[in-house]
Amino acid sequence: MAATLDNFARKCARPAELLLGVVFVAGAVLKMLDINLFVVQVRHYGVIQAPAGLDAVAVGTVALESALGVALLLGGNSRRFTLPIIAALLVLFTGLILYGWRYHNLADCGCFGRLKMTPGTSILKNVVLLAGCGFAWRYRPRASSAGVTETTQVASFRVLDMLRVSLPILAAVGAGIFAYTHLEAPTPVQPDARPFAQFVFEEDGQTWNLGEGEYLVAMLSATCEHCMAAVAELNDFVAAVADLPLFGLCEGTEETLQSFRDQTAPLFPTHLIGVRAFFELIGQEPPRFIYI
Repeated sequence: MAATLDNFARKCARPAELLLGVVFVAGAVLKMLDINLFVVQVRHYGVIQAPAGLDAVAVGTVALESALGVALLLGGNSRRFTLPIIAALLVLFTGLILYGWRYHNLADCGCFGRLKMTPGTSILKNVVLLAGCGFAWRYRPRASSAGVTETTQVASFRVLDMLRVSLPILAAVGAGIFAYTHLEAPTPVQPDARPFAQFVFEEDGQTWNLGEGEYLVAMLSATCEHCMAAVAELNDFVAAVADLPLFGLCEGTEETLQSFRDQTAPLFPTHLIGVRAFFELIGQEPPRFIYI
């Protein structure tokens, strides 16, 4: 009976590795595709604030997760290194989440880009992944006395072994380059500058410079339910206070902003701005309303 269970566990070790690989690759891809949001999410942990440091951590995380995920999907002897590294990363990530949650009111761990995950859920996820990592390590294929694994012949799989080394490296380099080339430049901080002076818009044939005059600015996310609910009251404000212009500065994409407009029918201009500039102005959670 014990031998049967042990044999079954060994057969499940590879699927556990594949699951870990899929999770790491999915997380890396979702972060990479929205790298500027991930930079903001890293900042919310409260550990790093310098723009260069945030960029380096965000791009480095994407590259490392890509390499580890691809390595696990390909299998092979690299598991001797990838599984311990992944276990250490999971412990590190969990500690950072606990720190950000406890001391900086972290609301979204940023593990899967725009797919929000609360700190508690993310910690539970990491515990499950850590258990899977330990299981895969415990029941991984062992080398035979001839120096050949139980399931492969070295002579027959030399090309595959080369791919198992080269493809994770290529994945890391490719993901890192893609993420780096899509980074938004951080907004320069000048002591005497008005932060909203960077926003100048054309609206109804008139130029509006938010660095001059008086305005009410609504900072809205195009996918935020609270922001959508606020539009009705903002429309009432537009109707009641004609001498104070209202502008909406929005975080999102052209598609999500158009959907936001279709659903809420704002009576004031709404303009997209970069996600990093957006969160540098408001902190963590929209909506925010700022009198200039």
